Amino acid sequence: MLRKRRKEVVRFLLLIFGLFFSPGVFAAEQELSVVVHVHSSLSSGARSLFEIAQIAKNKNVDVVMMTDLLCERYTYGFPPFQDILKKTIQRKSVWDKGVPSFLSEVQRANRMVPDVVMIEGVVATPFYYWTGSVWPGPLMLNDRGKDFLVFGLNSADDYENIPVLQTGKSRFDAYHGNQGIAPYQDVIDYVRRKKGFIVWSHPDAEERMIFNLPFNREVVLVSKEYNREVTETEDYDAIGIYSVELAMVMASPENLLSASPGGVWDQVLLKYVSGKRKNPVWAVGETDYNGFAGENMNLEAIVNRVSVREKTRENILESLRKGKNCLIMKDLSETQAMILNEFTVSDPLSAQSAGVGETLIISSVPKIRVQISFSDQANIPWHLVLIRNGKMIEIQDENGSATFEYDDTDLPPGDSAFYRVIAYSDGAARLLSNPIFVRRPR
Repeated sequence: MLRKRRKEVVRFLLLIFGLFFSPGVFAAEQELSVVVHVHSSLSSGARSLFEIAQIAKNKNVDVVMMTDLLCERYTYGFPPFQDILKKTIQRKSVWDKGVPSFLSEVQRANRMVPDVVMIEGVVATPFYYWTGSVWPGPLMLNDRGKDFLVFGLNSADDYENIPVLQTGKSRFDAYHGNQGIAPYQDVIDYVRRKKGFIVWSHPDAEERMIFNLPFNREVVLVSKEYNREVTETEDYDAIGIYSVELAMVMASPENLLSASPGGVWDQVLLKYVSGKRKNPVWAVGETDYNGFAGENMNLEAIVNRVSVREKTRENILESLRKGKNCLIMKDLSETQAMILNEFTVSDPLSAQSAGVGETLIISSVPKIRVQISFSDQANIPWHLVLIRNGKMIEIQDENGSATFEYDDTDLPPGDSAFYRVIAYSDGAARLLSNPIFVRRPR
């Protein structure tokens, strides 16, 4: 009996040893270049999924997160016979050939270009509503530009049943005016239940287009910026930031865009650190690539540098859920791109530290450390902005690769805070980090 127990103990110890010292358990994280918000020829893009994967490989992009249009159908029913007299206008979308076909094409691209991970995703427009009339006019289509990017659902059925108005899965219709945040919260709640990853896309974008009808009638498409929806909805994962918006933040902080100090992203983060929201919200860079000539033809207009243990779909999505990414823009006419080598907050007393997306409980003055270099080792001037709780607390001018340290002696005991950094060169290189959270007990 004693010998048997000894053997069991030995086997247990060998199991523990194998668990902690087997290859890969302590493997260092790797950084991947991830491009988000890409349209293929299955919806509004010019290129096939295979062609996009090849382009990504040639540009050293590791991951492409596809966002083809889920469904683009807009139906107007003529009152008082909305259910009988209808006119539907539609654009090419995943819905045309079916979600199973879309998922099969993504899998095929993964097999044909194995160096690039293609992750399926869709643009989901939860709601739109009509105001005005054809006669005397104008007829107005409202809020069709308020979109989500949805990734990581587990089946075609999961994507098909996203509760959006255009597929008939929503509990709302287009004839009873603005329904507030409810249609959007429905989609967020659904994606959460299905364990997906959901991003509020381009919340700063606005839309106003006019289409002429016969007899001098007009249809006007109107979507305003949606800060209210972003601040009042709960449990989504991230806010999308366009490259042009990031450039505008650097050029003119007073623009107060989503990523600006004090902008809607900071407002949401402040609710989280004050206990008014249960989950943080991250930033994700989105390209809106479609392959056509113009402003959306550059696949790597903005790249997310994502830290992962393994280059798999599941690991990439999990890292994004945890905010383990920073947003990078480079000077496309040069080779300059900023690299965030380190961004940490540490407690000098406990020697504990936290990185991007993490929370640190501290007992002394927070010590912030940032180290940035350039991909081509350029020795050019650049500027670092340190933000705490939505306010710029330090602006530092640097040159070439540099390390910045800051002791935040102004954070009172008992306060919670988030820190994030923005960096930009005199050229077009830009960098935006996700936040680090600090809690300081009294």
